[in-house]
This record gives sequence, C-alpha cells and structure tokens, in this order.
Amino acid sequence: MISYDFESGDSYEVLDKFTRDPRRKGRYRLIITSPPYFHHRHYGDDPREIGQEETDDIFIDKLTNIFMKCRNLLTEDGSL
Repeated sequence: MISYDFESGDSYEVLDKFTRDPRRKGRYRLIITSPPYFHHRHYGDDPREIGQEETDDIFIDKLTNIFMKCRNLLTEDGSL
C-alpha cells in the first residue's frame, strides 16, 4: 500500500524531529525539498533562513546537515 505524508515547515526542524524517531529511519522512498540559492532571494526576517549566511561555507554546511538527515530517512533506493 502506498501512502503519502506532506510536512510543511522549517526543513531542518521537521527533519530533525523525524530523525529522532527510530520508526522513520529508512522509511521514505522520496523526499522533495527546494534548497535556496546563496544570497539570491530573501523571504522574510527569520534569522535562521537558509541562503542568507555570511559565507558560502556556512551555507554549504547547513545544506549538508539537512541532506544528511534526509539520507538517514530514505530507503536504500530512495531519492532526494
């Protein structure tokens, strides 16, 4: 049986919550996200907004942390 989950919110917070639940590890075959471009757009006044970091190294580190959490949630043949 195929089921779908849709989660909306801060990607890091949602993924962090999911990775703390051992039942979710390796459960998902597809995760879709839309990573921002570095210093390309600004969506509001949230200081945690990804893409507004002072350096590209900090930006890449944040994206890496998010994608590592995704990897832990995906099935072996899952896609991101």
